Amino acid sequence: MRKVIFILCCFLLVACQKQEIKNKKETNSKTTQKENLVLKEWKYLSEEGDGNDDGYYRLVHNDDGETHLLYTDYSTGQEIYLCNKPECKHKDESCTSYVPFGNISELFVYKDHLYFLELTGEVMQLSGNGFASPMKSSPHIYQMDLDGQNRKELCQLEEGYQFEAGNIAFDGNDMYLSISKSDSVETGKNAHMQVTTQKELFKINLESGQMKKVMDLYDGLSEKDIAAVEGRKLILSGYCCQEDPQKYLDKKDFSGYDRIMEESQSLYEIVNIDTLQKRVMKTKEAMPCNYYQNKIYYTDKNYVYCFDLTTKKKSQFLCLDKGYEYSLDIYGHRFLINQWKDDKFQKTLISSIDKPKIKELKQYTRVPKEPVNIISMTSDKFFVLYDREGGYEKTWAGTMQYETKKEYKGLISIDDFFNNKKNYKKVSIIQ
Repeated sequence: MRKVIFILCCFLLVACQKQEIKNKKETNSKTTQKENLVLKEWKYLSEEGDGNDDGYYRLVHNDDGETHLLYTDYSTGQEIYLCNKPECKHKDESCTSYVPFGNISELFVYKDHLYFLELTGEVMQLSGNGFASPMKSSPHIYQMDLDGQNRKELCQLEEGYQFEAGNIAFDGNDMYLSISKSDSVETGKNAHMQVTTQKELFKINLESGQMKKVMDLYDGLSEKDIAAVEGRKLILSGYCCQEDPQKYLDKKDFSGYDRIMEESQSLYEIVNIDTLQKRVMKTKEAMPCNYYQNKIYYTDKNYVYCFDLTTKKKSQFLCLDKGYEYSLDIYGHRFLINQWKDDKFQKTLISSIDKPKIKELKQYTRVPKEPVNIISMTSDKFFVLYDREGGYEKTWAGTMQYETKKEYKGLISIDDFFNNKKNYKKVSIIQ
């Protein structure tokens, strides 16, 4: 009997050891598995704001030249100054909503921090006579906690360089964005053109601020930018010329330069961010990069086309009404297509990419008729400007222009939005 019990104990001990080894292997595989890249899109950042699943942050500029940070709490539906001091006047750096940085062009939220980015270092400085003059400095990125505390300078560029306005990708504690240098070329009397002379993809550590060059984005013949992400891959899009356009600029042959640029090909690169191995595609098709699962979708005349980056084949995806112009955006697996006639908005169309079928999306503002403006997107909601009040007023040039008096912002589930349900949760904003 004792021998039987001893043998059973041995079996149990071996089984436990095997299970422990298996659990260790599973734990190690989970810790070594890297996260997917996260994309911040310029179409949202250009609104001078950004959000997460809890709320939305935006910059506002008053007539005195001061900049403040406002926060919309999605749970309460209230917009407030990002300040917890009662009776605060929000007038100096003692207030967490007061933004002292001079030339902020982008604000974005990532994990537990807010980031402020100066695209260029040029700020306007008031002289004693009241005139403003540009003052050169190097652009910065600043970091702070989500409540506005613990502000610090994360990094600063060398003089002459600038951050590019565009998409930004995040990988754990690192940020990927493009940094460029340009030159001003005189094209005529009081006429100048900015030409890129250097452009590189940089990785910036969000804890130390350390900057590291990853790859060139400009080589004289081609130029590209971050267009999308998928898994651990960056999708870059841009153009590629058949010959160097700089030689036409050197000869002051601007018509030749324009011709070379117009004849350029569309360029796409899929880059593995861990190995930097890349796959390059060139095509004569001129198409904005609306990327979804290794394919580019774009409009041309009355069709939505699909370009497969693997097979390099183009196919018609949707047929639209003739006689109009169209613009296309992708939200998840859905198309949102706006129809225009002589620069006047007509209507919005939607379709699923998985099951192509066009229908009208009747989410419009009142007067003038406009598509609802999607300000930010969470995992399951849109934060939108869904209505506004105002009227047409005559400008100094004698034309009539619509002046907004009041805006209405709110939250709506993505499914309700695309199913034409106007279930907006109104947000009380600071007008």
